[in-house]
Amino acid sequence: MGFKYFLMNNTDGRITLTFNRPEKLNAVTHDMGLEFREILQEINEDHDSRVLIITGAGRGFCSGADVSGSDQKDSRNAWTGVWESNFQLMRGLRRPIIGAVNGVSAGMGFSLATACDIRIASEEARFSAIFVRRGLGVDCGLSYVLPRIVGLSNAFRMMYTGEMIDAQKALGMGLVSEVVRGEELLSTVDGLAAQIAANPPLTVSAIRRVAYAAQESPLQTMLGMEFHTNRMLMHTEDYAEGIASFQEKRAPTFKGR
Repeated sequence: MGFKYFLMNNTDGRITLTFNRPEKLNAVTHDMGLEFREILQEINEDHDSRVLIITGAGRGFCSGADVSGSDQKDSRNAWTGVWESNFQLMRGLRRPIIGAVNGVSAGMGFSLATACDIRIASEEARFSAIFVRRGLGVDCGLSYVLPRIVGLSNAFRMMYTGEMIDAQKALGMGLVSEVVRGEELLSTVDGLAAQIAANPPLTVSAIRRVAYAAQESPLQTMLGMEFHTNRMLMHTEDYAEGIASFQEKRAPTFKGR
């Protein structure tokens, strides 16, 4: 299926979704938000998909909201609701999400990067919670997610100043887990995605769900959730395959059942 604002490639269940407005550093619009929602829903319903990779075409990952040529107040009201719902869809997705941050990630584009489970950056990547420099507060859940990734002090510094930080500084504060050369970014991310995709998808999905639930729940609740999740997984074909492959000393073949 073709899209206007995105490129999508599926390699053995590893879906690479590319923001495709390079002339605008992949700044997002209301219509892009609607298309992004459609894509997320499609991926969530695709039982053969294993991992979602998000990246950008050209020099930018996503430079934030594009409100050029329109009334900024009205435009912001229109697209903020769409993109806020998209961030909730990302959190509820049944697939892991890896952000391949190839360039500028600012404003809403920075929020998008933090909504990914794992972020790997090229040496050219740059990050900014630039909202404050536009007289705006953060949006799309950044105030919730960013402190949980980099700690409250680092999050406040980024949100208070709007400063642009480079890939190495992002690595030092734990915002990204790896920095690679630009030409190696997609192959590195795809290698990680392949490693994840080789594992049982129901189990990976359950781990994602439990880990995010743990951000808001006490230990006792999570112990119970982990127990019941494992009871459910022990009735899957993939669990039986995992045990059998171990006993037979062979590589497992997981089918998501």
